[in-house]
Amino acid sequence: MQRLAVDSMATLPPPLGKPVIDGHEEGDPLDPAQFRNGLVVRVPIYDEMAVSDRIVLRWRSPARDYLQTLRVDPSTVASQSIAFQVDFAVLAESQGATVEVSYLFGREGAGLRSEALRLEVVMARQLEALLVNRATADATPNWGTLAADDTLSGVYVDVPPGVVQPGEALHVHWWGISPLGQYIAEEPASPDNPLRFHIPPEYVPANMGRGEKDESRRFPVFYRLVSAKGHVDSEHFFLRIKPVPAQYHPQVTCEQAGPVSLSLAAVPAAGADLSLGTWSFIAEGQLLTLSIGRGPGPDSWEEAIRDALPVTAQEVKAGVKAKLAKSLLEQVPLGETFTLYARASFDGGDFFTEFKSNTVKGTGSVDAATGIYTPGEDEGDYVIIAGAVKNSPLISIWNYTVLPMPYTDAEAACTAQMRQLVRSRRF
Repeated sequence: MQRLAVDSMATLPPPLGKPVIDGHEEGDPLDPAQFRNGLVVRVPIYDEMAVSDRIVLRWRSPARDYLQTLRVDPSTVASQSIAFQVDFAVLAESQGATVEVSYLFGREGAGLRSEALRLEVVMARQLEALLVNRATADATPNWGTLAADDTLSGVYVDVPPGVVQPGEALHVHWWGISPLGQYIAEEPASPDNPLRFHIPPEYVPANMGRGEKDESRRFPVFYRLVSAKGHVDSEHFFLRIKPVPAQYHPQVTCEQAGPVSLSLAAVPAAGADLSLGTWSFIAEGQLLTLSIGRGPGPDSWEEAIRDALPVTAQEVKAGVKAKLAKSLLEQVPLGETFTLYARASFDGGDFFTEFKSNTVKGTGSVDAATGIYTPGEDEGDYVIIAGAVKNSPLISIWNYTVLPMPYTDAEAACTAQMRQLVRSRRF
């Protein structure tokens, strides 16, 4: 027979301190909507913590007991607290219930439990997405597309009625991928309509797609309710901005060049004078590149005239001027076609949008008054091939080229193709 003596005067060791939750005050209701990414529960360092202790976090709700286990290592001992991440799904299933959060540690011959932190988890507020004016709905819910040329004066967004509670401030977040495309509207566009906010146009172009169907720049637009206790975010509306159509971009022009040709003799010693008009969303500080080259193809080449330099305030008003060095033109073989390129970056240099290019051929000159082309000494006779198609009462697409004679087999084939198109009355 074994007999055990129990000391009735002995007392149990006191429980460990309560855990705490980042961003939450004990005694306040816990709103899951304020913790969409989950919450962090911190366990304070207890006396005599030792490496290899096992700590178990317990989240006890009517739905279930949720447990997480952590093993103490030297880095844990050196810290001020131990963090556990509780997923939003655990919060969601605890809505409308009282939850007890506690922890315990254990090692061979020892173990203690903490006091429980009691939480009143309220039902999460359902904040539906806002409305982006002039955006068309996509197939996916809360996805939309907005044309950049509809935003030249900025973008208006409307917050649903009945979402703001007393003590809360309403902010709208336009949260593009690039920092140059991020903006927080903290005040409504007008006191008469406190639920309508305006996004200035300068925060639009950095978010434009890199093509008509590009999805890589889609970004969230949402509203945030801010109070002394924290903030709650609405559902996100994911917006795609279609870029400005290529035909709306300006084209580099050369003062000394005719419509398709440039005479080297007409170029001053200081170089040819280039001009580029202003463009949609032009702003001081945007990066602009001007270049000369030929491509694509095996013999392609390109040289920078202006290499990613910031646009100045004067250029925003009057357009861009540049010099094309005559020495660079002298390197282009006589009669060879070259192209003037312009590219602008709206997002700080991550991506450059290509403007309309200007292709120049020949070394002759064009009389500004008559439009008559005089061939260069190396060209001889010439022929101009032109074509146009009228696709609306206001817009016609047209182009032409100047071919020196005698021309090559490839140029002869081009002439035959043009003749066939004319006979078929497509032009």
